[in-house]
Amino acid sequence: MEPCNFFAHRSIGLVLILILFTGCINTETVVRLNPDGSGRIIEKTLFSPEFVQQMTQMFKGMAEQFGQNSSDDKAAKEPDLFSEETARKRVTNFGEGVTFVSSHKIKNADWEGLEAIFEFKDIRKVHLSENPQQSGVPGLQAPSSGKSNPTTFEFARLPNGNSVLTVVNPPIEKKDREQADNDSEGPSESSESSNSPQNAEAVKKMFAGFRIASSIDVQGTILRTNIPYREESRLTLLEIDFAQLLANEEKFKEFQKLQPKTLDEAKVFLKEVKGIKIPLDSKMLVEFRGR
Repeated sequence: MEPCNFFAHRSIGLVLILILFTGCINTETVVRLNPDGSGRIIEKTLFSPEFVQQMTQMFKGMAEQFGQNSSDDKAAKEPDLFSEETARKRVTNFGEGVTFVSSHKIKNADWEGLEAIFEFKDIRKVHLSENPQQSGVPGLQAPSSGKSNPTTFEFARLPNGNSVLTVVNPPIEKKDREQADNDSEGPSESSESSNSPQNAEAVKKMFAGFRIASSIDVQGTILRTNIPYREESRLTLLEIDFAQLLANEEKFKEFQKLQPKTLDEAKVFLKEVKGIKIPLDSKMLVEFRGR
């Protein structure tokens, strides 16, 4: 896939680096929290069949080339992109004290990937990245920008036995807010190019199916919370589904013109798109009691 110049200067973090090279990615992380602060992380990472085929063929070709000068027959075997080893490598991305529990492959007509389960004893040591960068798939370890602002957690037990979780969101950079606000100054040469009908169709095709989501599922009864997106005991921390943006032609054109260079810029814009859930509060609280 040839990346268009929609993000000619920079991408929206690793999320969009992955999109440029893979097409479709659907990733969901659920933190299942117990009243004592322990719990599990269930992570599902799915890719389009086209990407899986491309990656498989690429690594198979590399293995065969290596095998020409090696007696190791394993070198020429078709690589397993979604092995247990792949899942085990993910454990270090969630912070200290997180351990691997299990994993299983997922495959259907639309997606192929891996669901992995991890365990933690203290939510205060867990952090969640907004970028599904450490997918574990070989070849997708894009270079780090040197800046990491994960979502972190605070936790306390009250004298009455209730539990209080505080979600600490990474701050949105001031320069990113200013950049988003300055969008009305007029399109640059690159933005004019990216607004062409041909390029718009390429972008739509590229973003079709892209979704990233994370949530907290408390194992108990929620008593109070300022997290705006709630469905029974599950609270959404982030959900960006580009199907919602692509369905709104006017908003899509605005987004294409904006050419966000960071995830923060994109979040400020996308929070106004119906169906996309992006809480921007620096701290969000939920008090709950066990069942």
